[in-house]
Amino acid sequence: MENIDEIIAARLAKESLSQEEINSLDEWLSQSKSHKHIYSRLETMAERGKLLQEDHRDHNLVYHEILNKILQKKKKQQKLIIHSIAASITLLIGLFFLFQQEPEQPVFSHNSFSEPIKPGSPKAKLTLEDGKSIDIEVSEESVILADSLVKIENKGNMLVYSSEKMEKVAYNTLSIPLGAEYCVMLPDNTKVFLNSGSELRYPVAFNNNSREVFLQGEAYFEVQKDSTKEFIVHTDQMKIRVLGTSFNVKAYPEQDMIATTLTEGKIQISCDSQLYNIIPGMQLTYHKRNRETNIQEVDTELYTSWKNGYYKFEEMPLEEIMSTLSRWYNLEIFYQSPAKKMIIFTGQLKRYDDVTQLLRKFEETHEVEFLINGKCITVK
Repeated sequence: MENIDEIIAARLAKESLSQEEINSLDEWLSQSKSHKHIYSRLETMAERGKLLQEDHRDHNLVYHEILNKILQKKKKQQKLIIHSIAASITLLIGLFFLFQQEPEQPVFSHNSFSEPIKPGSPKAKLTLEDGKSIDIEVSEESVILADSLVKIENKGNMLVYSSEKMEKVAYNTLSIPLGAEYCVMLPDNTKVFLNSGSELRYPVAFNNNSREVFLQGEAYFEVQKDSTKEFIVHTDQMKIRVLGTSFNVKAYPEQDMIATTLTEGKIQISCDSQLYNIIPGMQLTYHKRNRETNIQEVDTELYTSWKNGYYKFEEMPLEEIMSTLSRWYNLEIFYQSPAKKMIIFTGQLKRYDDVTQLLRKFEETHEVEFLINGKCITVK
């Protein structure tokens, strides 16, 4: 059945099939559970708009460029333009056949999970105005710095600032390594929860009519309300203004997308000289490469659960899931086939649990195998 991909593409594109084509499809589906599983996955992906826009180029080019050709899931504010649905599905199916082979039985081996992968822990590096660096770890209570104007205490996994008004404002930087997390309470009692691989630069005292901080990476903010001083978060190519609210910002320098998710209150975001007012339950995303901005309603738990001690993934590509886990567990991820990055998974994991618990569940789908060597994971 050399043309089975074209038959499936036509069926998923709601085109009419001849009786001969219907019989061919039925025969192919009856050959194995694997075929039924592939067809089911393709139906799901087609319904969600995960189709490829690609012309008829050589498969080797598709192999190398596949990750750049996958469209995001349909959202209320997104526009999906597909010149030929059937051709797009045909290409997608061809890639499934090229890059993904479904085994009849689970492929995971208990030997591959013989050693648990330890999660991250609360730790950070504090850099003072004079350039001095201090390694911070969990402490019942200790004083990091104390003088006539500023006091920095370490309480549990939180740095706590108290300060007097200063003539010249000094800045501190809190850096969170991979495999770590920490929290800081700023002089105005605003709490900032910093995720792995993140950095926050902030003044040790808020003297003027605004409170401004600078973020790289991911952080959840619980901003103390102050009607006289707006709170501003600066990221690469985005500025977020608030008076008192709770929201998550994900702005890793190496990633194309910046995302701000609002859980309560109201914020105003500036991107490319445009202003956007965001209400609770909404998320604004900005793509640095094509300078595209989208606003959509989301389940905020998916983007803020890390702050509450767990990860929740819902219909998310494996590459995005593994990218999130790699920062917290300090892992290196390799893929033997680029097609594996596209596979959609749903799951939940407590941040301080062994990550192999979730990987086992993924393997039971028959779609992936994880080979673990220390902190390196190869996805087959």
